Amino acid sequence: MDFGTVFIAGHGPGALAWDVTDTGQPYETVEFTLTEGTWISLDVSPDGETIVFDLLGDIYAMPSTGGAARLVHGGPAMQRSPQYSPDGSKIAYISDVDGADNIWTSRPDGGEAIQVSSETSLAVVEPAWSPDGETLAAARMFDTADRLHASELVTYPARGGPGEQIVAMPETGENVHDAVFSPDGEALYFVEKVTGPHPSGIYIDANHKHFAIRRKDIETGNIETVVGGFGGATSPSISPSGDKMAFVRRVRDETMLFVYDFASKTQTPIFDGLDRDGQADFLGQGNYYPRFSWFPDGEDLAVWAGGKILRIGTETGETSEIPFKLTSRHQLTKPVRLTQDLDPDMVQVKAVSKITVSPDRETLAFTALGGIWQQDVAGGEPAKLTDMHASQSEATYSPDGAQLAFVEWDDVSGGELKVRKADGEVVSLFQTAGIVREPVYSPDGSKILFRIAEGDDCLGGTQGGG
Repeated sequence: MDFGTVFIAGHGPGALAWDVTDTGQPYETVEFTLTEGTWISLDVSPDGETIVFDLLGDIYAMPSTGGAARLVHGGPAMQRSPQYSPDGSKIAYISDVDGADNIWTSRPDGGEAIQVSSETSLAVVEPAWSPDGETLAAARMFDTADRLHASELVTYPARGGPGEQIVAMPETGENVHDAVFSPDGEALYFVEKVTGPHPSGIYIDANHKHFAIRRKDIETGNIETVVGGFGGATSPSISPSGDKMAFVRRVRDETMLFVYDFASKTQTPIFDGLDRDGQADFLGQGNYYPRFSWFPDGEDLAVWAGGKILRIGTETGETSEIPFKLTSRHQLTKPVRLTQDLDPDMVQVKAVSKITVSPDRETLAFTALGGIWQQDVAGGEPAKLTDMHASQSEATYSPDGAQLAFVEWDDVSGGELKVRKADGEVVSLFQTAGIVREPVYSPDGSKILFRIAEGDDCLGGTQGGG
């Protein structure tokens, strides 16, 4: 990555035009030059002359042949996923400038920004224009723990207004993403996670049949699978004529770009140099690979891979770089930094537990910092009673006050019942793979009653055994 010159920028006439929000917090502004980036979503203008793309939470535009990129939307807000309207007069994008991820539109130069959706706790991702430019489709994710990975597809009037569901959350409770209209407006293509949640809650094996590209007929409402199978199918992009669809599939350890021909129903791999897709992990951003775009000729694609924006021929497989160069500028709030003494002379104990009183009412024994301590009831310095190599707790005095019984837990060896005698010697009375708890002396001091607790997910252990 070419960082060029990195410096702290001022706010004078030479500074870039930027939406700086003064929150009253101390900050500094940094600038650096970039010729590559990570996870760039992009779109080619309808006339094929310009590419808009996102990078580090800002949106830029440049000639489709490459060159200097100019800032379209910047500032403290996170702004991403730009998409040209069908006539090229506007772009839609996601911004959290109002405090939540919502759809906005503006002129391609960034002027006349208008908020389209007004969600507060439900995040909206990946906007897509209808062919008539009157509607925007997007995935809307839920905000409750029982639907953590779930989403639905909704449409919003491009002039602003409430969302209307167009594809419901799958019956599996999983997600639908990457909505895109067919050029004739008769269908909506989208990605659906067709399998249920993994036992781990997050990770899945991306080489299996987890994701499929599906098609909803707008008139009839019928939904059918277009392409799926092993390695999944994500990130649909329909050609301008509507006869082909580019998409992403995992093939063993590679993420590959394919083209699907609707007439012949054939899938052709055209590029194996994509970066790793996001199928294996849940993505709250809403895409499993950054958006890519067809050129108007219906032959070439603009795709991000390897830090670069590439032009890939779908018929020839020829690949060339579309170079860009830009100055990225960011306002960094200076964090509050507190000094921590990692080797203090004294530590104030915040938690003391399992306090027990000696029979003569003159001494306390208790647990602190994982060990057994003793202290006069009248006050004074506590004394540590044992050399600790494992967690010790639940001390109890013998009836004559001469001994202390306590329990110990070691993650390897398990639970143990120990006794500290009057002369300070510590002996082990019982050991088990279970969790020893709550020792109690008999009235004559000849026996100790204790419990072996059932193991749990946090501590471990097993019930019984010796």
